[in-house]
This record gives sequence, C-alpha cells and structure tokens, in this order.
Amino acid sequence: NQYLLTVARLVRHKGIHSLIKAYQAVPDEVKGEMKLIIVGAPSFTRDYEMYLKKLAGEDHRIIFVGYQAGDTLAQLYSNAYLYVHPSEYEGLSFTILEAMSFGKCVLISNIPENMEAIDHSGVPFEVGNLENLAEKLTALINHPEIVEARAKLARGYMKNHFDWDKIVEQAEELYKKVLGK
Repeated sequence: NQYLLTVARLVRHKGIHSLIKAYQAVPDEVKGEMKLIIVGAPSFTRDYEMYLKKLAGEDHRIIFVGYQAGDTLAQLYSNAYLYVHPSEYEGLSFTILEAMSFGKCVLISNIPENMEAIDHSGVPFEVGNLENLAEKLTALINHPEIVEARAKLARGYMKNHFDWDKIVEQAEELYKKVLGK
C-alpha cells in the first residue's frame, strides 16, 4: 500500500509520460513516500523509454522495474495502493481487469474502452488532462476510504462479470442450445 502501479508497454499512446508529470505535480506533503512503480518494457521505443527516465529525473520515488510476469507481477498488483492506467487509446485493457481482479481501485483515462471495462467501480480522469489526473491522484492518496470502497466494487464487478467458472457454464449452455441438446 505504499505505491501507485502502472503496467504497460513503454509506448507513447499508453500515456506513461502524462502519469509521471501528474505524479510530479502532486504535492510532496500529500504523496510523502508513496512511490510510482512503472512495469513495462519498450516495444521498439527505446527513445521513449529514455524520455520517460529523463522525465522522472532523480526522483527516487519513481521506479522502473522493466517487464515483469508471473508471481512477481502478481505481487506487484496485490500490494499496490492504487492502479493507474493513463492510456490515450487502445482496446479492452487486460491490465485494468487484472488490477481489478486483485481487488484494486483503478484510476483510468476516460476513453470509452476503459470506461466500459470498469463499469462504475473505478475512478476516471479526462484523457490527456494532466491537471485532472494530478487532482485525482491527490484526492485518492488523501482518501484511502474511497480507494477501499472502489476496490470492493472492483472485486464484486470482476466476480460477477469475469468469473471463469460462470463463463465456462454459459459457453457450455450456449453450445448445447446451438447443437439442440
């Protein structure tokens, strides 16, 4: 519970630069030692990775951990205070769903694909609006009760809409219906 987490390929449209700038705009007395953990590797975008690291500067609270998977990634999700997804455009983000499956509050850009993924269990910010993102980060750091309440909603939403046992049962019923059995 001492870090914000984002997981994405280090490509410009994922908006990691916006997240770093917004994080830096949160007053130090608010974020204290709350870190920003950035999980991901460049995808033929080494120049963007270098830009992000330069943008982060000497702030010891901004930590790039590279590509992670398996148990390490699961631990990063499960121990995060908040998951942030600042993407400017994309399809359905599995990282948002994964964060929610770990019972995390998600702070997401308000692109339609993200909004559809969270129903009403996350907190949106205006895509590309650094001031709005910094305000939401500040509010959520200052109000752990909101983070906790949204995390609870996320767990429930995932259980009701992305439970694999239910999905398998529904698929089996559909096949039986189509095949006339």
